[in-house]
Amino acid sequence: ENMFDYKFEGKWENVKYRFTAFEGLQSRMGSYTSQDKNELSDGTVNLSITSSLESMEPTKEQIQTINWISFNGEIIKESIFQAVKEYYVEMKRICGYDSNDPDQQTWFPELNSSNDLGRAMGVGNIRISLLEKQGHCIFNLECGCTWDEEHGLGIKMHKDKVLKIGDAGSCLSEGESVIKSFTGEYSEIYENAGKKNKERMEIWTTNPLDERLYEEPTYYKNKHPKYNSLNPNQIESNKRYGDALIYGGYTDKFKEGVKMGIIVPNSRYLNLAITYCRTDILNVIKEYDHKLIGLINKKDNNGLTNLDKVYNNLIRRNHSNSIYLGKVDELIDWLKENGGKTSNDL
Repeated sequence: ENMFDYKFEGKWENVKYRFTAFEGLQSRMGSYTSQDKNELSDGTVNLSITSSLESMEPTKEQIQTINWISFNGEIIKESIFQAVKEYYVEMKRICGYDSNDPDQQTWFPELNSSNDLGRAMGVGNIRISLLEKQGHCIFNLECGCTWDEEHGLGIKMHKDKVLKIGDAGSCLSEGESVIKSFTGEYSEIYENAGKKNKERMEIWTTNPLDERLYEEPTYYKNKHPKYNSLNPNQIESNKRYGDALIYGGYTDKFKEGVKMGIIVPNSRYLNLAITYCRTDILNVIKEYDHKLIGLINKKDNNGLTNLDKVYNNLIRRNHSNSIYLGKVDELIDWLKENGGKTSNDL
């Protein structure tokens, strides 16, 4: 076992970790990848690993990716240089580069080799994703750069191949703009997810309450035996647990959560249950705290009550699904039975 092999120690986010690939670049460990010192970096960046809901530790492929980056610094740095050099041309064009302007010379220093990258940019954060191909995961570099301190630089890579380069925000997401930028050999990673999203949208446009849209959520209790903690994805899932139960109409689970103290009904849950036409869950909230029901006529910033918003949604969405319309009728009846009024009636 090599002494430089990565060892997981229970922390998923912002672990200070040194990679030779980023040595000699600018030190970008400040807030929003700003420069934190004038000296060039020794390669230390903030390492974060995307967690899955199923696992208490990083996947084998994520570990292999971290180690691959550690032992292939030179070829990674060369790939970054080639991508930045090409991207430079476009950025100069957008900025209306003038070689006689001293400010612009500072923004766009001359780059002749990977050794010059430290004049223009540095890596602040690296995130190892769950998306993998042939045993290695895609990873994202969030960088600071001299030509755009506000939006920064993002680079998406697989091993030493740059898949996408752009400003940090557009490049580091897993959104549609990123998918379109992938070359053919990587597109299959996203094909299944894209197909599933398309199917979901087709269902949603017909009936936004269709139970196929909402899988039953899990509340995670089993912590890592060594580190006594959940992973970030599980923690976030637990925070959204009550919301997810309302989305899918899991009344018994919601009631159980209230009983156990995992869920504490409040006005937000009340409004969410109204939005998703979950009258059974509204009854659970009412049983927990009858005073909350008094909030159904509270006007929002536009002066609308919940009953107003239900009518407006009906008009706007124009759904013809009989199941959906039946649920809305039930909700309207429930609101009226519990004192719900339109703003004109108040």
